[in-house]
Amino acid sequence: MLRYAEAEKKVLIEQAKAEAEAAKLQAEAINTVGAAAQQYPEWRQQEFIRAFANALENESIQKMIFVPTEANIPIVEAGRTVGN
Repeated sequence: MLRYAEAEKKVLIEQAKAEAEAAKLQAEAINTVGAAAQQYPEWRQQEFIRAFANALENESIQKMIFVPTEANIPIVEAGRTVGN
């Protein structure tokens, strides 16, 4: 019984270490993406275009109304049909 408890404790410790490392790597990735977004403003527009293309390919959207704004942020009306 003692060996089982010790083994379980070691597993929990290793899981905690792995989760901490994963969180650190995720934070680094977020920082990298944030820096790239600031350095290359067109990156956001390219990401939107890529996501829009993927949605069209997956047929997850049928129609989208895009109204360019001053900040180049799209306004999306989901689930609304013309005349409603």
